[in-house]
Amino acid sequence: MAMSSSRLVSIVIPAYKPAFFEAALASALRQNHDDIEIIITDDCRNDGIKDIVEKLRPTSPWPILYAKNQTPLGEPHNIAQGIRLASGEYIKFLYDDDILLPDCVRLMFDVLHDSPDIKVVSATRKRIDAAGALLADNLYTVYPFGKNVVLNGPELVSFLAQYPINFVGEPSAVMCRREDLLVFGQDIMSLEQVVIWGLGDLAIYAKLLRQGNLAMLARPLSYFRVS
Repeated sequence: MAMSSSRLVSIVIPAYKPAFFEAALASALRQNHDDIEIIITDDCRNDGIKDIVEKLRPTSPWPILYAKNQTPLGEPHNIAQGIRLASGEYIKFLYDDDILLPDCVRLMFDVLHDSPDIKVVSATRKRIDAAGALLADNLYTVYPFGKNVVLNGPELVSFLAQYPINFVGEPSAVMCRREDLLVFGQDIMSLEQVVIWGLGDLAIYAKLLRQGNLAMLARPLSYFRVS
């Protein structure tokens, strides 16, 4: 794959819970990358998500595309919908209760843009509680390396098949290329056409990392909310 000149990153937010969505969206608006769009696919049964979008839209430095699902799609299809609606070459996931730190998109973009062999870039994430206070790391969030690393994708897939410990991170902790995700269609969180409930993110990573490598950044770039 030749290095692309495109710098557009689509922050895809598959939303359905309004409780912490305003903080999540506000963190997307604070990103310091220079070319961003925000895609919000709304699975909420009321107007809670929509109302927050309209509240923050006037303050956004980036275009916001908001799409209300007529009937709830569920997590895998809601994510797939956001990817389809995106225009950016790069997809940065953000779940509706998580937080991106301001450098997140820019630093992850730099890795993907400069390294065609990288299929997924992840970074250390920290846990927060419902009030936004930092929590202690656990087995899944302790960064296992002392510096930025690149891991062989196929070898990592074999490891995860034996030890399904998601140290890569939740979707809010990663960035990928849109063209790599589009080929999965509605089966984005499936393996062999079976949805991997509870480990759907690992299903995404396994399929991507069969084709290339994983970059992991030691610097914390997102907060994962435990609520």
